[in-house]
Amino acid sequence: NLRKKTRSGAFWGDRYHAVMVDTGDYLWRCMKYIDLNMVRAGKVSHPQDWEWCGYREIVGLKRRNRLIDFDALLSALGEGYALGSLRAAYSEAIQNAVEMKELAREPMWTESLAVGAESFAENIGRRIPNRMHVSVYPASGREGLWVAREARAEYGAILG
Repeated sequence: NLRKKTRSGAFWGDRYHAVMVDTGDYLWRCMKYIDLNMVRAGKVSHPQDWEWCGYREIVGLKRRNRLIDFDALLSALGEGYALGSLRAAYSEAIQNAVEMKELAREPMWTESLAVGAESFAENIGRRIPNRMHVSVYPASGREGLWVAREARAEYGAILG
């Protein structure tokens, strides 16, 4: 069907990329990054206008066909959140990001294999099968944030 309509790209599935994300603040940052994708792409001015992102469900705007397990999400985010406080804090965080135009593409979310604490990134980096060489290092300009990423040079060495 995609071939028939000659559509391709990230939205249509050509460049799918999954990142393993640590819990707590790391998950919070990832959620924000994902929910701001269509704002970043210029498709909408706010995530509430994009029906297919998690923002609407997280802040309580979506009433049908819900997918998020809020008990699991609250547990993964850590101490300090009840559903009401999560909704308020997330709505405020997204609104601030939109107003401050904090919409830059961040390679740590689009090119890494894992993002989180140093121990998390190290552990994941060691366990990823079928990878040539995984490096673990601090994310640029993000204190306390570590990434596991496959070294690109390995491909060039193999392909000659």
